Amino acid sequence: MARFIRFAPLRVCADHGNISRGGTTYFAQFIYGTRHLKSFRADYGPNLEIFKAKFDNSSKIQVVESIPGSTIPNPTCIPSPEDISESIDEITIARPKLRFVDKPAFSVQITFLTEPDRKILSTAGHIGLRQTLSSPCIITIIVGTTDHVCQFPFPVDGKSAKLRIARTSGWIEVVAPLAVAIFESFGYEKTPWPVIRKDDAVTNWNMSNINFSNLPRIEPESSISWYGAHLQHMYSDRERQQRMIGNTDPVMKFKECLIDVFGNITLFPSTNIPVRFAIKQGDILVLFLITGLFLDPASHNVVAEAYAVETKPNTKVASLIKKVDFMTVSTSLEEARFWRMALPAMIERCRDWEHKENCEHKNSTDAFISICSCGIGKLGSDFMKIGEWADLGPFVARCALSPVFPAPFVEQTRQHTSSSFGNMLNMLEEMPTPSGLQGRRPSNACHGCGRLDGTKKCGGCGRVYYCGKDCQRSDWKRHKPSCQKSR
Repeated sequence: MARFIRFAPLRVCADHGNISRGGTTYFAQFIYGTRHLKSFRADYGPNLEIFKAKFDNSSKIQVVESIPGSTIPNPTCIPSPEDISESIDEITIARPKLRFVDKPAFSVQITFLTEPDRKILSTAGHIGLRQTLSSPCIITIIVGTTDHVCQFPFPVDGKSAKLRIARTSGWIEVVAPLAVAIFESFGYEKTPWPVIRKDDAVTNWNMSNINFSNLPRIEPESSISWYGAHLQHMYSDRERQQRMIGNTDPVMKFKECLIDVFGNITLFPSTNIPVRFAIKQGDILVLFLITGLFLDPASHNVVAEAYAVETKPNTKVASLIKKVDFMTVSTSLEEARFWRMALPAMIERCRDWEHKENCEHKNSTDAFISICSCGIGKLGSDFMKIGEWADLGPFVARCALSPVFPAPFVEQTRQHTSSSFGNMLNMLEEMPTPSGLQGRRPSNACHGCGRLDGTKKCGGCGRVYYCGKDCQRSDWKRHKPSCQKSR
């Protein structure tokens, strides 16, 4: 074991898995590296896992109060906030409380304080419940003609939410399970990129802002050999397996379309044909015009500057769009809706203008607005360089289009990385060792594991060293061609 620790550092990780099914798995593994994979893959598998156990396995995992050998810490206790988060003369809405029944859920209680409101509650027939499109963290309770908004600190599954009603006592409790992105039909999937509207503010909920003027542009002549592999990491292990058997959902279709679009973006500088594509939902057409590709260092990603315009048949914009040659992406109604739901967040990411007082996001009773009028016609210099698009300038809004990757704390992605390392290692093992490689490490280092002490020359060629027969035997397939040539 001393040898293992010396040449292959370890790390301890946690796989939280599905939060609604309760199992956190802890595992210890060697840190990835070509040498480590070669030395330990046969014994510990492609993931190099030494230890693995569920958190609730008391025979293998013990929760202690402090690091072994250290004193027990004396933490500072921070008092919890008061139970009452919102109170007016008529009602009180309590802070959300986390509870565990079948699976984790939040509960919020609305208490009616006045007799008229209690009477409405006691005589009301059906009490409605809906999850708003503005955020997966909001559920609205409808009593009579009045809406009562319940806010949660984490996305919840509004479809599975339940109501407990005490008409005599005058209170309503809503119990909403936590939304797990890949298993629930509401929550994240209903609004994957929410644009939050509160008071006079409109902002993104979970996407970083982009300032194209400060980002490095990826020039046409740039060598980006990493680009294809970067895009392929958009799929999680689950999504890769689903694609192999032909099962796809709107998120996967969205990613497939993005990979095609970003693959074509790198081609247009050489062909001098800017990328333009359209998504169609019923009679609504959304056209995207791409003007450039940039590096986004803050999110370790690439981002495309695009301009979007939405139109219906028999409009002025529709007649102008006919002059532009573009490709319409084949999508189902659900997939097209997914694109339109993402569009407001794409626009909000790179917004460098202010929303107006009459902004549709602020004032419209419609729960969904894809493009508000505030940013229409706000153009960058690159757009006007393409004469074919000039007439559309007054009708487009700038947006930021980026590859989308799975969240590591929600879905697993290590299997693809492990197999990629394994395939690379197999290729290296099958390749003969170049003569120039020997000068990159100490000449007396073991040709198998890299060990320096106690090595001896190969008896065949006398040019390479091994620490023992085991390393020499395991390395023979790779060393054999060069060894025979030097005899």
